[in-house]
Amino acid sequence: MKHFTSSMAKKWVSYLLLCSVFLVTLNGQVIPPPPRANRPPVIPPPPRAERPTDIPPQTGPVRRDVRSSMPVLNSAQLQKWNHAKYNQLGMMGNDFNGRDQIGTAPTQREFTRKILDKSIIDFWFPNIRPVDQGRAYKQTLVGKVNAVKQTDIEFIFPDKDLGIRITPNNTSNFIISENPRPTETALTRASKPLKSIWDGLQEVLPGTSETKLCPDAFNSVTAEITFDENKTDKQFLYDAQTHFNNGGEVAVYGPWVHDDGHCAKPEIHPAEQIWWSYQSNRVRTYKCHVICDYSARFMWFSELSKNTGTRLQPWAEPPVEGVFAIPFEWDPNNPVPKAYRIAYGGANNAKVWPDQFEIHHLIYQNKAIASVYESWGGFTSISFEEVGTNPQGKIQGFVVIKTSVGQKINQDKKLAGHFSFDVKEVIADPNAAIGRYKVTLEKIKCIKADDYEGTEELFGRIEVKANLFNFSDQWAGTQINALQNNVPGFSGSCSNNSNLLWCQECKERTDATLKTGQEKIIESSKILQFNRNGFFFIYSDLDENDSPDCKDFDRLGQPQEKIIFLDEIGSSPYRLVQYFGSGGTHVQVHFRIEMI
Repeated sequence: MKHFTSSMAKKWVSYLLLCSVFLVTLNGQVIPPPPRANRPPVIPPPPRAERPTDIPPQTGPVRRDVRSSMPVLNSAQLQKWNHAKYNQLGMMGNDFNGRDQIGTAPTQREFTRKILDKSIIDFWFPNIRPVDQGRAYKQTLVGKVNAVKQTDIEFIFPDKDLGIRITPNNTSNFIISENPRPTETALTRASKPLKSIWDGLQEVLPGTSETKLCPDAFNSVTAEITFDENKTDKQFLYDAQTHFNNGGEVAVYGPWVHDDGHCAKPEIHPAEQIWWSYQSNRVRTYKCHVICDYSARFMWFSELSKNTGTRLQPWAEPPVEGVFAIPFEWDPNNPVPKAYRIAYGGANNAKVWPDQFEIHHLIYQNKAIASVYESWGGFTSISFEEVGTNPQGKIQGFVVIKTSVGQKINQDKKLAGHFSFDVKEVIADPNAAIGRYKVTLEKIKCIKADDYEGTEELFGRIEVKANLFNFSDQWAGTQINALQNNVPGFSGSCSNNSNLLWCQECKERTDATLKTGQEKIIESSKILQFNRNGFFFIYSDLDENDSPDCKDFDRLGQPQEKIIFLDEIGSSPYRLVQYFGSGGTHVQVHFRIEMI
């Protein structure tokens, strides 16, 4: 017979604590469940439409915004421009046209008192600034990331949110200072009986003591959002961790609330917009996300409490629109145009805008002072707003990118959504020298396989293209000089395209048939030659086959298009990882780019 060890005791205590969920009380008395909110079930998103397997050339229609004169910007416009440029990581979100008012009624959520018995309770309470005269608004939070955590809770307060813990900068510090102080609310105390049982039993174990329910003060804010599991969240986490682990800052926009179930801690929840930016030589990259929360919460008017406050509208009712406004400045004494290239990351239930312009020029005195080159697909709408002269005679304004995600089909059918994209801002160098650049597909790695045989038969295409800016009404022709071509062999629909780094047709066993943890080393390269005003497209479309006849296969998320400007490549190799996933399958594609 096994000895009853302390570790076994802890396991039994944990089991008893879970069972004690049946006995949760508030202030010593069982709370009768209030009427369940009448919330219709969320209908799963429709299948994604197939996207082309190749990138069409950027020769689409051109929009010219011609300004014959420039107004003088007023003090409010100048202050807004400076605020976006210096306080919000070079961008404004949905508060560009004014903050969204959300009403003062709290949003409710499920509270699991015991198995098969769920109550609906007031949980997230809007915060109100003293200067806002009793009105509650969505707010922008900017600060340094302390931690990123994926929550997975099934009992009491079921939760699948991704939480980004942020220490606010000076302009966002009111998010903490004007939030209620840490408070053991009635809901917080709901966990105290469980904690007391645990602490009581722990007294017989050495080196343990009771932990306080609430901190003495808050020093961070949690931005929370639920992504589409196993699809967009994995790529987001990979991209975000790379930036956040280096001490990077992030900006989020959404309802500013306090969580009554967790000591009244401050939150931006749901975080409908997330963005960050970083600089590399003459290129600045903006990473942009707009999300309609996938938790099925915050969509329904019935979720707003009738007990207190004003009920205006659900906080995240689809569609959720995302405005991303980038400030720019043009000096007539140094007339170098600004250019912005948009590259889509992933689009799930994203709006396709009616205008199909692909190139946008802001023209003044017969010069293009700012140009935006859209990616294909029509998921963004572009405009130039609040453009005028500052006191120094320079022209300032905003490049405004509008997006929209989620669908409201009818009152009972509402769908979540997520759209991510990069914006590359580059200043052209008229004297850019010709250079040679090597793009290498290093490997494809299977992080996790969910196939019944424990393997994944991967197929698809990965290619590299290149372009030059010429700051006129169209793109320069494709500038590819394939001096080296050691691409592995391919057959069937994979033609000998000079742009391909890897291509595999669908069949029962592919050359990338991998188990969990396995990787296929490819080391397929292209050498490109053109000047440093150019950039690379790296386009990947990866899928998995589940049947011998290829009639049953899964798309591993959306095809991905990555843009790397040559000015981002220094003396050390530039490394890029693309993340693909669907269901339980997770795959990484690794690239190396270097100047030679």
